[in-house]
Amino acid sequence: HNMRLNPSPFSKIKTGKKKVEYRLYDKKRQQVKVHDTIKFTNTEDLSEKVSCKVLGLMNYPSFIELARDLQPTLLGSGQYHDPILFASSMESYYSLEKQKEFGVLGIRLEQITSKQNY
Repeated sequence: HNMRLNPSPFSKIKTGKKKVEYRLYDKKRQQVKVHDTIKFTNTEDLSEKVSCKVLGLMNYPSFIELARDLQPTLLGSGQYHDPILFASSMESYYSLEKQKEFGVLGIRLEQITSKQNY
């Protein structure tokens, strides 16, 4: 699977500060399975990539439920420790209508290093 990330979340995944990527549970994300590999590309430097193994998948009806259930440190964003603020920030990417239609997905990740054989 290939996904693009803005520089800040990309950096947090690359450094291990973010352990869960969150997306709309649309048709593309419905194809993601545990043990799959996701290659993330930095949207501002397309040559910068990081590969991660999918450790787990967590479905929620909306981002507020995801934020209430998961520790802020897993989401990589201490500034959004308030689930309402986190959910509100996600609405700029995914409307409430789309969240109701598809639900949302938390993807638990582990970065694949060159030492690992995946």
